[in-house]
Amino acid sequence: MIKKILTYLILGAGLLAIFFTVFEVIKLSNAVLDFASPTGSPSEKKAQVEDENSKVSKSKNFSILLLGIDRRHKSETGFRTDVMILASVNLEQKKIVLTSVPRDLWVLGGRINATYVAGGFEAMQDSFEEITGLRPSAFIRCDFEDLVWIVDQFGGVNVDLDAAFTDYEYPNDVTKVYYTVSFPAGEQLVNGRDALILSRSRHGNNGEGSDFKRMLRQHKILKAMPEAILSPRSVFNPFNIEKFYELVTERMVTDLSLNDAKLLWSFYSDRGTYTIDSFLVDSTFLYNPPMAEYGGAWVLVPINNDYTPIHTALKQKLGLL
Repeated sequence: MIKKILTYLILGAGLLAIFFTVFEVIKLSNAVLDFASPTGSPSEKKAQVEDENSKVSKSKNFSILLLGIDRRHKSETGFRTDVMILASVNLEQKKIVLTSVPRDLWVLGGRINATYVAGGFEAMQDSFEEITGLRPSAFIRCDFEDLVWIVDQFGGVNVDLDAAFTDYEYPNDVTKVYYTVSFPAGEQLVNGRDALILSRSRHGNNGEGSDFKRMLRQHKILKAMPEAILSPRSVFNPFNIEKFYELVTERMVTDLSLNDAKLLWSFYSDRGTYTIDSFLVDSTFLYNPPMAEYGGAWVLVPINNDYTPIHTALKQKLGLL
């Protein structure tokens, strides 16, 4: 979802960082995002070299985890990863799948949204491998401010909303009271503030009032980023990978190196040949068990305590089966 965004945008798939979100996201996610320009200097092009420390590859499939944290401003020290999007790439089939898991999913002894703070990225790797069968090789982490910033730097992103909706209970983080937000259906240019609202809203009417619906809206924002980065409105156009990486990593957290970013940049010219699909770990695979079984906590767990159906469904979408 640049962290939630960086990788995804760069790849041309759609995940930059936000992350979203990047939403912690970003680059959110991110992610495997297309942050690259089809043109570049000879020195930039020569840098597309893998080494033993590379987090991504042009010869092996890989996944990048986009983490969006619920931090409202940089001074906050406590947070959860309420947005988690795994951007998985099948190089041979030229497929990218964005997988979202709900924040209340119980895995390896705890809620997934508390795993990163408690155990770091390695614990998240273990958890996502348990849930999806795929182990993320890198991550991008961003907060609310990061998502607003990156979308505004792009000059906005074009999203196509499936349905109009109004949310009468959108939280105001300053006054701590609810206010009303509305969006029409169809394609529209949204700025950073509206991208954040679309990514967070979960009480909308017209069928848009759930965690799963906002996951799909988060995917739409990520998928729009590759083209937005090179729009006439974008401050990154003309694009410079070194400068972009410097600006993004001043704000967001990622274990992707500059060399990883340049390698991802090399995918950009092929972005039109990749398909990007969404996959939600939802009620098809999960259920809400009695709270008494989990110390009074409301959680989601896999049906029959078995993650195998999720592994199979994701691999089918990704073209690995």
